[in-house]
Amino acid sequence: MSQNSLKSLIAKVLLALPTILLTPSTLLAENCQPKISLSIDNYDNSNLVQLYISPAGSNAQGNEKLQGRVLKPGETADIAIYNKPGECVYDIKAVFADGKENVERQANLCDIDGGSYSLYGDDDRVFKVSNRTNNNMVEFYWRNSGQDKWGEDLLGSASIGARQTVFIPVDSNKCLYEFRAVFTNGQILDLQQNVCQNNNSVVSDVIFGR
Repeated sequence: MSQNSLKSLIAKVLLALPTILLTPSTLLAENCQPKISLSIDNYDNSNLVQLYISPAGSNAQGNEKLQGRVLKPGETADIAIYNKPGECVYDIKAVFADGKENVERQANLCDIDGGSYSLYGDDDRVFKVSNRTNNNMVEFYWRNSGQDKWGEDLLGSASIGARQTVFIPVDSNKCLYEFRAVFTNGQILDLQQNVCQNNNSVVSDVIFGR
């Protein structure tokens, strides 16, 4: 390599040094900051166009997380929330292309860090099934209140571990349901519940082993 070429190369490297030096510092600061990572699932019938997440009770709309992306029905987007240490509870506002807005308050996002947060349509019902027993739940059934027969086992080959929670969407928009859970020790627990009582969300808590 000629001397002139070497000088030119050195000059280019020196000019690039500020960028080279700043980038690792920026990445280090970002990596050290607490972060909640989520996949946003749109199960509504309309495009999701805006998503705001703010600390619960802050009365602030928060940062818009989609940043120009449009999430069509059935699509998923990954987002990150850079939070303060110990900050877990947030208010969430989703805005859809048809003008509808869904708001959920006091959502603990640390509980689903690394998992999914799903948005559903008004005609859906989602059972938030919590297993608070010390045994794995291996079967889960539901039926409309007053029906004679149980539907199919919604867990299939899966199970809900002790002290774990899963979200199970169903094609129904009624309020009165009966639930049955079967556990590895042979125990069977039945519940009857009005999931609409004191609840305006499509997501309803179904808790076994309170």
